[in-house]
Amino acid sequence: STDISLVIVLGFGIGQMLETLLSTLSPDARVFVIEPFPDLVGEILCSQDCSEILKDSRLLWALETQEEVFKQLMALPSSIRALNQTLLLAHPSTLENVRRYNHPFAEIFKELEQQLTKVQTLATRESRMQQLQTIYEETNQDLITLKERYSYLTCQAGCADCCKGS
Repeated sequence: STDISLVIVLGFGIGQMLETLLSTLSPDARVFVIEPFPDLVGEILCSQDCSEILKDSRLLWALETQEEVFKQLMALPSSIRALNQTLLLAHPSTLENVRRYNHPFAEIFKELEQQLTKVQTLATRESRMQQLQTIYEETNQDLITLKERYSYLTCQAGCADCCKGS
């Protein structure tokens, strides 16, 4: 268990990282997933069982507009959204793709990073980075599998339809 009350994650990935996060967080913490590519999550859910992750009441989703993401974040109790107890994570491939295709969620992530940097002390950020490193080490192979399994995420059009067959 950690002192983190809120983890904001850019991208569902294949669910393994979320499963690890949920297993390390307190029952009062929340994981807020900002998912820019909901169609990809649909494909992942069709190919593997993520029911235990999805049943966890601490998991919250944002699939909508920038405004909806901030509205949902602000609706959380202030004790949960305390910035000094917040961890911001991004799946590397998701972050790369939202930046590459100028997805609006790239701007959200950048703004959240800036807000956390203003509030959190260097020691807090270093502690969060150590926790992040541990989580990434535990799920690194899963990220590699994601890139191999869903290689069409590098589609130049950004839609992935070109790889679904003709």
